[in-house]
Amino acid sequence: MGSDLFGSFAESSCAALVICSQLPTFYNNSSYILYPVMIMAISIPFCMICSVLVVFAAKAEDYDGLSNALKV
Repeated sequence: MGSDLFGSFAESSCAALVICSQLPTFYNNSSYILYPVMIMAISIPFCMICSVLVVFAAKAEDYDGLSNALKV
Protein backbone atom coordinates (compact mmCIF):
# COMPACT_ATOMS: atom_id res chain seq x y z
CA MET A 1 0.00 0.00 0.00
CA GLY A 2 1.07 3.52 -0.57
CA SER A 3 1.50 5.66 2.47
CA ASP A 4 -1.62 7.70 1.69
CA LEU A 5 -3.76 4.59 1.27
CA PHE A 6 -2.33 3.05 4.43
CA GLY A 7 -3.08 6.24 6.36
CA SER A 8 -6.66 6.26 5.10
CA PHE A 9 -7.07 2.59 5.98
CA ALA A 10 -5.67 3.11 9.48
CA GLU A 11 -7.83 6.17 10.11
CA SER A 12 -11.01 4.49 8.93
CA SER A 13 -10.19 1.43 11.06
CA CYS A 14 -9.69 3.56 14.15
CA ALA A 15 -12.91 5.47 13.44
CA ALA A 16 -14.86 2.22 13.09
CA LEU A 17 -13.46 0.95 16.39
CA VAL A 18 -14.32 4.21 18.18
CA ILE A 19 -17.86 4.27 16.78
CA CYS A 20 -18.32 0.62 17.63
CA SER A 21 -17.11 1.12 21.19
CA GLN A 22 -19.61 3.96 21.71
CA LEU A 23 -22.67 1.86 20.84
CA PRO A 24 -25.02 1.34 23.77
CA THR A 25 -25.21 -2.36 22.94
CA PHE A 26 -21.42 -2.61 23.31
CA TYR A 27 -21.75 -2.41 27.06
CA ASN A 28 -23.91 -5.54 27.07
CA ASN A 29 -21.86 -7.48 24.53
CA SER A 30 -18.24 -6.53 23.97
CA SER A 31 -17.87 -8.80 20.93
CA TYR A 32 -19.23 -5.99 18.72
CA ILE A 33 -15.78 -4.46 18.61
CA LEU A 34 -14.48 -7.58 16.86
CA TYR A 35 -16.54 -6.87 13.73
CA PRO A 36 -14.28 -4.08 12.35
CA VAL A 37 -11.21 -6.09 13.35
CA MET A 38 -12.58 -9.14 11.52
CA ILE A 39 -13.16 -7.12 8.36
CA MET A 40 -9.59 -5.80 8.49
CA ALA A 41 -8.19 -9.30 9.09
CA ILE A 42 -10.14 -10.80 6.20
CA SER A 43 -9.06 -8.04 3.82
CA ILE A 44 -5.35 -8.87 4.17
CA PRO A 45 -5.51 -12.35 2.52
CA PHE A 46 -7.87 -11.03 -0.17
CA CYS A 47 -5.40 -8.27 -0.98
CA MET A 48 -2.61 -10.83 -1.27
CA ILE A 49 -4.71 -13.08 -3.51
CA CYS A 50 -5.64 -10.16 -5.78
CA SER A 51 -2.01 -9.07 -6.02
CA VAL A 52 -0.94 -12.58 -7.08
CA LEU A 53 -3.78 -12.78 -9.61
CA VAL A 54 -2.82 -9.48 -11.19
CA VAL A 55 0.83 -10.47 -11.48
CA PHE A 56 0.20 -13.95 -12.92
CA ALA A 57 -3.01 -13.40 -14.89
CA ALA A 58 -1.81 -10.21 -16.54
CA LYS A 59 1.77 -11.50 -16.76
CA ALA A 60 3.11 -8.23 -15.45
CA GLU A 61 6.88 -8.46 -15.27
CA ASP A 62 7.80 -4.91 -14.36
CA TYR A 63 6.25 -1.89 -12.69
CA ASP A 64 4.88 -0.41 -15.93
CA GLY A 65 3.18 -3.70 -16.84
CA LEU A 66 1.73 -3.99 -13.36
CA SER A 67 0.50 -0.42 -13.47
CA ASN A 68 -1.19 -1.02 -16.84
CA ALA A 69 -2.78 -4.27 -15.60
CA LEU A 70 -4.27 -2.50 -12.58
CA LYS A 71 -5.74 0.28 -14.74
CA VAL A 72 -7.70 -2.14 -16.93
